[in-house]
Amino acid sequence: MKDGDYTYYTIQHRLTHQSKWNNSTENQPNNPLLPTKNTEWTNTNWDSWGHIIEPWAENGKHKFPESSDERHDVWSKTKQNGYWTLEYAKRAQYRLLDASEEGKLNSIDGYAKITQINRYEFRIIKIHHIKQTTIIQ
Repeated sequence: MKDGDYTYYTIQHRLTHQSKWNNSTENQPNNPLLPTKNTEWTNTNWDSWGHIIEPWAENGKHKFPESSDERHDVWSKTKQNGYWTLEYAKRAQYRLLDASEEGKLNSIDGYAKITQINRYEFRIIKIHHIKQTTIIQ
């Protein structure tokens, strides 16, 4: 992380609906989504959902290289995931919203069988980050 004064946008999420835990994929269509209560907003983790936020193209390169480069620049300076520009954050948010509606953010087991259906909502927040390092000894 580099010293500096940075303003960037990041995405937060919270769980809104989920099914009961069930180890059988066949039973999932009959397993209703129930609203969740008191779920808190948390920063969206690139380790889990980075392939949706910044997907790869078939040629092994980022599908959206400009926004991916910007995200890497934010990370290198702040050690946080985000974007300098609001437009890139909005695009990433739309990709996450679509993935949630399509069921791509469901819980799965080690055999890729759905164990729980999850639905999320997302928001963009603006962060003003100031870092100043002072060596004292």
